[in-house]
Amino acid sequence: MQPGFTYKGHMYVPEEDIEPDECRKIMHFVTVSGQEEPLLLSWSPYSTPTIEDFILWVDLGCPGRITGGTLDRQDLERIKCEGLPASRRPW
Repeated sequence: MQPGFTYKGHMYVPEEDIEPDECRKIMHFVTVSGQEEPLLLSWSPYSTPTIEDFILWVDLGCPGRITGGTLDRQDLERIKCEGLPASRRPW
């Protein structure tokens, strides 16, 4: 599994969970300097984001899901170009 990385005070900490049927899943936690509770990066539990994906996610303001599924690189690029859909904006 890919190790975690840090960018702009955000530290990506993947935690691997192997279920009884030997299915490997990854929880994607992000600790942020000055915050007690970690964020959850909504990424597929079966893959890890690249460092480029993580940097883009942080630069975009740590967005959550924009569709029914988890985020992926295509979603991040869409947010970068079009902004967050109105229904997903925290403001």
